[in-house]
Amino acid sequence: MKAIYLLRHAKSSWGDMTVDDHDRPLNERGREAGVLMAKHIRDKNLIADLVICSTAARARQTLQCLQSILGDDIPVRFEGDLYMASPKKMLKILSHIDDRASSAMLIGHNPGMHMLAVAMAKTGDHESFERLHAKYPTAALTALTSAADRWRDVNDCNLESFVCPGDIE
Repeated sequence: MKAIYLLRHAKSSWGDMTVDDHDRPLNERGREAGVLMAKHIRDKNLIADLVICSTAARARQTLQCLQSILGDDIPVRFEGDLYMASPKKMLKILSHIDDRASSAMLIGHNPGMHMLAVAMAKTGDHESFERLHAKYPTAALTALTSAADRWRDVNDCNLESFVCPGDIE
């Protein structure tokens, strides 16, 4: 069994239009949402064996929010290919995880993150499906489980939960 956590980066700042998209930082609301989601992850024991994080500043800063609550003991791998990755690319990244890991979190971007969550979630409760299909806000977290024993076989999953910061504020 594998657990997959898909976390979209928290809200970023558009205050300085001269900053390259890859380098945009979180705004205050994003930092607050990142800490809120970290507390949710801790409280629901959704802590991954491995975090794979986009190299974009807003994704890295979202990770820092998690680490401020969860500590920095969780192995982290920064993956440039997660920046604006397609669902196919994200599945490829997941497929290369060591099979000894039973859970992994991707911290990335829309639209790929939303598309991947929708594509992978095959079973689960109706309300969560409806919400997941409708939109994937910043700092949204999808928790999925797969009966697969190997990461390369993870595809059809059960949607365990779909949580946004507004759900827990």
